[in-house]
Amino acid sequence: QVFDSRASERFVSESAGASSTRRLDGTGVLQVCIGATVGKVGVTTGPALFNQQINAVFGLSVTDARVLAASMASPQFQTEIKRAAGSSTMPLISKGSWGEMEVRLPDEDSRTQWASMLEGADAAATAHAKSIADLRALRSNLLTALLSGEHEIPATYDELMVGEA
Repeated sequence: QVFDSRASERFVSESAGASSTRRLDGTGVLQVCIGATVGKVGVTTGPALFNQQINAVFGLSVTDARVLAASMASPQFQTEIKRAAGSSTMPLISKGSWGEMEVRLPDEDSRTQWASMLEGADAAATAHAKSIADLRALRSNLLTALLSGEHEIPATYDELMVGEA
């Protein structure tokens, strides 16, 4: 799964430490390189702040960032990351080892097509998640209304159900 910073609602003020962290301006790809979430990938369109547990590739176009992030989130690359990080209680991949890992990218035309497909898939996934959240809220509201006595199931409902049997 790839995280997109455009959806973030969290911010760090200068007084809370923004001036003393690593900063990425512009578009880039971030990857967790220590701990239980080693391998997790994100795309940021900057500015973004991150700590020493995160490595970054920056200076990318939005298209290249999307394709690179998807490649880094692939099962093949994730297997390499996990192998390089080790299987101790605190998996860790050094910045040097991470920087030597290869990701093969297609030619520019293919990257543009891939980025477009990824954008479409992301939009569909976001719409799907919103639909599920909306349906859960509707279910909750209906149950609350029924259990509170605000509404009753009409007697004609049973007649409608008989027709479906």
